Amino acid sequence: MLEIFERAVRKRITANTLPAARTATGWLVELEAGPRAVPGPAWGSIAVPEGGTSVPTDGPGAVPAALVGELRHQRDHFERQLADLHQHLEASEQAEAELRRLLAAALQKRALPAPREPESAPGADMPPRPWWTRWWPWGP
Repeated sequence: MLEIFERAVRKRITANTLPAARTATGWLVELEAGPRAVPGPAWGSIAVPEGGTSVPTDGPGAVPAALVGELRHQRDHFERQLADLHQHLEASEQAEAELRRLLAAALQKRALPAPREPESAPGADMPPRPWWTRWWPWGP
């Protein structure tokens, strides 16, 4: 009813910010009378739009026609956007499936050439020089 935790109610009672009285069975909390949500229009006419949702046109739960129109416009916009996103997702999934098929075909055909042996560089058949020959001024 208060939409707060029991501990918060206890703290408010202790701080004297929430009026309450102790009884033999527990605490009696006094609540201020506030606006309550009405499950449906208590009186007045009800307009049923093409979507099937009832909208009270007069009385305490009345909704301005401009607001109803704006909400319907936004709903239609979001439904179109959702349909476009579904279409885009389906196209992406089809493209991904096609890429998988192409990759599988390429791997079955061995379309990529086998790796070749690297060509030897000139002078690769000669034995390596000792490390000290770089500093020896007259060479080996």
